[in-house]
Amino acid sequence: MITQKYLNKKGLLRRGYSLRSDGILYKKSVLEKYYDEGYLNLPESPFSDEDRFRAGQRIAFDYYMANKQGVKSAMCHETNIATTGSVGIDVELYYKERYLRAIKSVPEEFWGVVRIVCIEDKELKVSDKYPIGTLLNKNNKYHQKMLLCLGLERLAKFYLQKNKKSS
Repeated sequence: MITQKYLNKKGLLRRGYSLRSDGILYKKSVLEKYYDEGYLNLPESPFSDEDRFRAGQRIAFDYYMANKQGVKSAMCHETNIATTGSVGIDVELYYKERYLRAIKSVPEEFWGVVRIVCIEDKELKVSDKYPIGTLLNKNNKYHQKMLLCLGLERLAKFYLQKNKKSS
């Protein structure tokens, strides 16, 4: 006989779920978790931690929109009222090109950490060769979080420049 256990709100909150203002429980992404813990904050930076957080969300969105499988919405037609014609826009190609341009704006040494957190939604792991709790282990984790912040800063610069050109 199989007994099913249902989790209550307190149990889900203990397991890392968050409660939105509308009462819905959801699982936070690693980027959201780092943002809430203050890891995306860099002192004396022209960008805020909010800018870095939004840039990380944007690169993840571009990646997932560029690699959509299943329902193919390859061609989306917009009607231009002035010319009364239709312009075909390849949506997946647009997001793929923007994603590739964003990757090029991030140096290679920062990209690995940004990819793990934003795209793969995994926690940063420290090397197994250092014992847990030692200074070298802590420095390794701090170093990875600094690389994440610097990579997200390059992405924020890329996305903010794109918005300034379009307006």
